[in-house]
Formats: sequence, C-alpha cells, structure tokens
Amino acid sequence: MIIVYGGAFNPPTKAHYNIIQTTYELFKPKAFIAIPVGELYHKDDLVSFSDRSNMLKLYQKDFPFLIVSHLEEKQKFNGTVETLEKISQEYRDEKIVLLIGSDQYLNFSNWIKYEEILKKYELIVILRPNYKIDETKYDEYNPRIRFIQLDLDISSTEVRNNVELNKDYLMNDVYEYIIKNKLYRR
Repeated sequence: MIIVYGGAFNPPTKAHYNIIQTTYELFKPKAFIAIPVGELYHKDDLVSFSDRSNMLKLYQKDFPFLIVSHLEEKQKFNGTVETLEKISQEYRDEKIVLLIGSDQYLNFSNWIKYEEILKKYELIVILRPNYKIDETKYDEYNPRIRFIQLDLDISSTEVRNNVELNKDYLMNDVYEYIIKNKLYRR
C-alpha cells in the first residue's frame, strides 16, 4: 500500500503531523507520500512551494518513512487524478490510497475526474469535528472508503492569520522556520 496525502500544507500543522502518524501506525504503508500543491495551483495566500516543502521535510526527523514529493511543484494543476496516475506508474505493483480530510470529501464531487479517482483508488478520509458528512455518498463508485475519526480542530488559516496567537497549532521546528523566514506576515 502507498498512501498519498496531498494538500496545501500552508503551513503544515500539528493536525497534519497527527494525521501522518495515525494513518502510518494504522496501515503501515510501504510508502507515505506527502504532496504539497504546486506553485500554479489556484489558492490564495500560498507561500512558496519551497517553503511549504521544507516545512513538511522537518517532519522527516520523526517520520523517516515520509516522502515529500515535488511532483506538483512546477506543473499546471490538472487534477489529483493525474498525480495519482504518475504515482501508480512509479509503484506499479502497489495499491495506491488517497488520504483526504472531511473538508475535501465534502467537495469531492467538484474535483477533476472525481469518479475516475473513486473507481481506481481507495480513499482514507480523516473525519474532523464540526463536519457533517454522508459516509455512503460515494458507495456506488467505491465502497472501499475508510473513515478515521480524529479530534483535530486545527486550522492552517488561523495560523496564517496570526502565527503568534496560534503557534501551539505548530510543531516547534515549523514555528521556528516560519519566524526565521518571515512567513505569514500580516
């Protein structure tokens, strides 16, 4: 099994850290690949790919199994399905599993070729507090969706809005990286 965990990681928080730790312990994948969205992804307030990637790499001291991918760094975003296809080509004999959060699951039908993703790949969905989701919504496409409840109510947006006030949401070395590199200044 290869777990693919994509996201902005803008910045990576203790929630991301706990998600990586928990899913690794539960599933013991052969590889765990974190993929920050690239520079060409349309999202407000993204710091550079390099900074987001470097912050994620700080987790590797605790998670030597973590691979921080540069697959989306420079490419035009054509959907997660394209990224998953590239990973499938690299890991031909492995099952590829996409790891997403409740917020992404709620908007999954807006993803590019979401039906193709559901038919070809298994999903792990991290359930977050205050998100009401229908766990059977995509059963017609894919009955192999696993849901994991984690009580992680941490927001990267809150951190970006006020790093000092929300520094407890960050691992210490990520916080130090943000301060040293003067990220998320308002």
